[in-house]
Amino acid sequence: MPASINTPLIESLLVPQMFIFGCVFLRFTGLLLALPVFSEYLPVRVRMVFQFFLSVFVLQTLDNQPTINPTLPNLFLTGVSEFMLGLVLGLFVQILLSIYMSAGQLVGMHIGLGFAGFIDPQFQEETMSTTRLVIAMSMLAFVSAGGLLHLFSGLCLSFRVLPLGRFVFSEHTGLTLYEPLLQSFKMGVVLAMPVIAAILIMQGLLGMMSRAVSEFNTLYLSFSFLLIVGIVVFVGSIPDMMKMAFDLGQGLTDRLIGFARALS
Repeated sequence: MPASINTPLIESLLVPQMFIFGCVFLRFTGLLLALPVFSEYLPVRVRMVFQFFLSVFVLQTLDNQPTINPTLPNLFLTGVSEFMLGLVLGLFVQILLSIYMSAGQLVGMHIGLGFAGFIDPQFQEETMSTTRLVIAMSMLAFVSAGGLLHLFSGLCLSFRVLPLGRFVFSEHTGLTLYEPLLQSFKMGVVLAMPVIAAILIMQGLLGMMSRAVSEFNTLYLSFSFLLIVGIVVFVGSIPDMMKMAFDLGQGLTDRLIGFARALS
């Protein structure tokens, strides 16, 4: 006679693990959806398989997670909470990476390339060639520093700071995102400041030359001068932008954990 199967025992062991796996999967889903580099360019099937295996791996490392009453309302609210937390963490990373987009936009406007914009499929908005160049170089430095590895490492460690079901989306969440957003805008201006300062100085010199020499027509020459000076200074400032992106990639785990602690 075959041994009888204890169905209640199996359900008591499998249901909690399946619920925890689902919550982990939803947190990863929210993060990847908030990052255009994954949501736009990574096929849905590839993203789902990647999330599945990553969730299985994280599930083996989880311990001391709170016990949640497996009722339907609790399961639904916890799942929504984990998905929203993933979105918030992804938005935080996107804010950090938007520094270079802001810098590229400011550089392009000040050197006179505002008319040379095109639609960027990643952000679904008009960008400039300088923005694409800054993003490409900074992402190269970010990836070379292990930024993607640190990104997922920080997300895995976030389960220790914010266990399952402990995140509540509230006004405090928006206030916590406000400071990184403000710092991102400031850093974008700082990165573009050498080009902005050079353009302002060049405009002042051209104005003084036009006053000193009335035959000197700055209307025809100012655009060429400003474009050349802006490009030279911009190319010279690219190494500093790449260094900042490299440091961001190396310290992304600590930033994510610090942000998760601020949310808790």
